[in-house]
Amino acid sequence: RTGDDEEVVALTEGVTSVSGFVPDIKVIAVFNTESFARGGCVSVEPSLLGGATGIADFETGETIPSQILSDGSMAFMSGTIPALSCRKYLLRKAKAVKTDVPPVDGVLDNGKVRLVVDQHSGNVVSLAAHGREFINQKTGIDADSYRYLPGGQPTFLATGPYDVKLEWTEYGPVQKTLKISSKADGCNSLVRRLTLFDGSDEVLVENEIDKIAT
Repeated sequence: RTGDDEEVVALTEGVTSVSGFVPDIKVIAVFNTESFARGGCVSVEPSLLGGATGIADFETGETIPSQILSDGSMAFMSGTIPALSCRKYLLRKAKAVKTDVPPVDGVLDNGKVRLVVDQHSGNVVSLAAHGREFINQKTGIDADSYRYLPGGQPTFLATGPYDVKLEWTEYGPVQKTLKISSKADGCNSLVRRLTLFDGSDEVLVENEIDKIAT
């Protein structure tokens, strides 16, 4: 995954000799086209990996935590990239990193942000960061919730999702993604995805609604 203003480009020239790395290793560059410094999670497509399973900083050779995602791409955190500039990285082979067993209670936590998903509704019932809770749990109104109400009906007849299933599609040192699949009135299917990234307070929320024409 790359933002609209970040690109991953495979450089055509190979590195012929880099200490600690195999010859002709592939180099990629991540560009920041904004007028301010920024960084984030970068995803390198499988076609660019060339069998690489790890990544390192081009300047220092320091290994950067990475993760092979379910689609075969590799994710890593770019670090800060100066405005209108780029950083280069070395793709290399690396030993597999043992990951923790995903929790079964619908909790996403990267040490900065903690999300709690209700296993019956699929709604986010808690969003905590920097020592603050951002959802007023006294109101009974959750975040990223789905409600269906036919026209002309009183609001108390609104219905929510049912047959909710939680599934980890990504769970590693860089990215954690929880997929929430369910049935719901007014649509054929409802799929919600919540993603946290290592060391980041960003929460990626993706919703797919296969709506029934009415």
